[in-house]
Amino acid sequence: MKNRHLNREIMSIAVIVGFSVLHFVITAFYFSDYPTVTERNLFFYSILQNIMIVLLVGQYYIFLAHQESDRHLEEVKQLQTERNYNMRYYELAKNNETKTAQLRHDLQNEIQTVRALIRDGELENAENIWSEMQMRLNSTKSIQYCSMPLLNAVLNVKLSDVEDKNISTDIVLRGCELMPLSPYNVCSLFGNLIDNAIEAVNKEKDEKEIIIHSTVKNGLFLLKVQNTCTSVPKTDKDKNFISDKKEPDHGHGSRIVKRIVQEHSGQYLTEHENDMMTVIVALPVKAEAH
Repeated sequence: MKNRHLNREIMSIAVIVGFSVLHFVITAFYFSDYPTVTERNLFFYSILQNIMIVLLVGQYYIFLAHQESDRHLEEVKQLQTERNYNMRYYELAKNNETKTAQLRHDLQNEIQTVRALIRDGELENAENIWSEMQMRLNSTKSIQYCSMPLLNAVLNVKLSDVEDKNISTDIVLRGCELMPLSPYNVCSLFGNLIDNAIEAVNKEKDEKEIIIHSTVKNGLFLLKVQNTCTSVPKTDKDKNFISDKKEPDHGHGSRIVKRIVQEHSGQYLTEHENDMMTVIVALPVKAEAH
């Protein structure tokens, strides 16, 4: 964006300089032929000057059109990147939700089998199947954070390895079902906020904590995400947090969250205080909830 404004200023100066040079050249020709100048000469100089002016102005507007085209291409690229991130969150969450539903179905069948084996006196086989069921349950570690299965899947995917990284969590979610968001945007909103929080706490050497709370108050769904952050995070001119990671297309999380909030007439606030980074999202609840 900054380069685009700079290029526009340079092109404006170039047009002004070009016009000045053209005016000087035409004036010089006029005065060099002044003793013998005729109406035909004046007409010729006037036509030449107008043609050059039209060419210069035309070149300027062509330049502006190219800049506008470049801006649209950049926006399309950002939207495509955002879509790829959102689809990744959505697919991960849906996949986890599908696996959980399949496991629930399998366990129901296995419980019936265990009951039949116990009834027939085949206790050893029943014990083996029961042990297998316990192992499968322990491997899932699926936590129910709220009443939304898809959001539970997102949180389980994103927070699956925080304990291994010595990151403590405090998650209390209420009223999530009242968010005015599509499942796709729910995945994107929470996925990006959690990604940003995990990236930030991973830089800390001592205490690492992530807090995610939500509630409904005065017709608003309020979401607060906090994480340990001893150093002041970098931001761009739009107050989007700048990631230190160097991977291509990385660092779009804050922009995606802000876009989702703005599209739903909400508010997005950030603050850094007492070694804690806080992000607050306020969204009007679903119309039918009023």
